[in-house]
Amino acid sequence: MKKLHLKASVAVLAIAAFASFTLGSCKKTDMTTPAVSESPADPAENTESLVDSSNVEVVENSQSLVSRPAGTYYISRLGNNTTGDGTIAKPWKTLYKATSNVTTAGSIIHITAGTYPETLTSNVRPGVSLEGEGASTTIIKSAKAGDWSTLLQLESADQTNRNQSISKLTLNGQYVSETSYKTWVGIWITGRSNVAVHDIVIKNFKQTAAIFNGINENNPGTDAGKFHATGNTFYNNTVTNSAAMYNGTGQGALMIGFQDGMLIYNNTIQQKERPDFKNGWPIKYWNQGWLKGVKIYNNTLIKNLIPAHTRVRTVHGILRSNFSI
Repeated sequence: MKKLHLKASVAVLAIAAFASFTLGSCKKTDMTTPAVSESPADPAENTESLVDSSNVEVVENSQSLVSRPAGTYYISRLGNNTTGDGTIAKPWKTLYKATSNVTTAGSIIHITAGTYPETLTSNVRPGVSLEGEGASTTIIKSAKAGDWSTLLQLESADQTNRNQSISKLTLNGQYVSETSYKTWVGIWITGRSNVAVHDIVIKNFKQTAAIFNGINENNPGTDAGKFHATGNTFYNNTVTNSAAMYNGTGQGALMIGFQDGMLIYNNTIQQKERPDFKNGWPIKYWNQGWLKGVKIYNNTLIKNLIPAHTRVRTVHGILRSNFSI
């Protein structure tokens, strides 16, 4: 196995994030924070207005949503949510529209090249995959705001086991500063096994890029009799500027809890873009950890070191990692 390389500006000791820092998760409704300040789109990115009426998603009445049979469905910047049917000839315009209609396991939502402003959380059903045409050309820019706002939600009852993936695209949460940001979480996965997140870029989320939480219960205090998600993977990804300090402790850009045999490899995860005491960690435990045989290897983790600001806390479970200092 190759070793995990840490850049010179990295807080190597604290990649004790793997083994020294723990964060107990809470329900989204239990979490509070100062009000979110709305911000303009990142000037370095596509500057398309998010208030253009053609880009504002309207929440549809559930009776108007039609479940589609398994297949490949398309969204395009030239698509139409009213007249489109998800075919390559008549694609939809937004990811929210697609995820609301494509609910059958084995389906793929193909996102053609372009920048897609999204204003609502997309709930991705079990067994439905998302694929772009490359992280450099397929960009999802989230304007969903509010405490613990999430761009992609994959939430099911414990022990939900469907093969699905998210690949070949960029997710941008539009964090600019502590007073100018949009979405808190890029991808939030709960209760599901065999989810692969690969070959994507996740950047500029206020709180965390991705959460893999194996159970719906929060901070159970033990894993006795609890289900662990299996077969989940996170690889070939680039994650930047997506881990915050929250209530005096650091979040992880990637957060993992109640996972059995999860593989995390070939990623670059960097968190050094924010002022001192505002950067979280590249990888950290979620929901007290309770991990079994998780393997973290061949990653590049970058984190600024703040002298005399390390704390040691107990973590639960088994984590196998390999890195060099």
